[in-house]
Amino acid sequence: MARFHSLVLALVFAGGLMLPAGVLSAAQLVVVESTAADLKPGTVLDSTKPVQVPAGAAVTVIADDGKVSTLKGPFSGTVQAGGGKADPSLVGALSKLVTPAGAEQTPLGAMRGGKPPSHPGPWDIDVLRAGTYCVPAKATPTLWRGESEKAGSATLHLLPGGEKIMVEFGAGTASVPWPKALPLKDDTQYLAKTSWRTAVSKLAIYLVPDGLPSDAHRVVWMSNQGCNQQARALLATLK
Repeated sequence: MARFHSLVLALVFAGGLMLPAGVLSAAQLVVVESTAADLKPGTVLDSTKPVQVPAGAAVTVIADDGKVSTLKGPFSGTVQAGGGKADPSLVGALSKLVTPAGAEQTPLGAMRGGKPPSHPGPWDIDVLRAGTYCVPAKATPTLWRGESEKAGSATLHLLPGGEKIMVEFGAGTASVPWPKALPLKDDTQYLAKTSWRTAVSKLAIYLVPDGLPSDAHRVVWMSNQGCNQQARALLATLK
């Protein structure tokens, strides 16, 4: 039997034996957003099995190579990956991220089509909320405070014992760029003290590597660092 299997594999790689379509190219996909009752976010699909999307519904899926596809009903058929390198861990990690964990979790659809004041974007650092934040290694992130009619300021302090920089928020201004004069380093902590609140926020910053193959991989990387809110915000922009 072992010799038979070896012979089959040899013929396949030599091009002498054709296997049924999809046997070697099967991929996994995960539903990340859906208005179809039978396809909940977090559902893992097989690219060789047909998907049914009823009229009026839409389903967004991400394949194990990071390709994003949106299926608009009526749709019936299989969904193939983009042909890139498959990452077996990607689908499972995305499934875990988008599977509803409770009523407090914001649906991805609520983040599309504009950024509500109560929901920062994927690269926004909320100066009023202590926590872990992920930002691109070669881009300038944004300091965010939400909508406000009053002007104010925020002082950032690099820990331990590093530089202090003050940034100004104009009246009605929700966000400003991270100050160029303050180094943005990986795995570093900062304190943020604002003029409109007495509490001080500790911000832990991680820089997202440049070499990740897709935004879907960035989402998973961010989630692994604890930047779940930002990861979901970035995921909501993928189409």
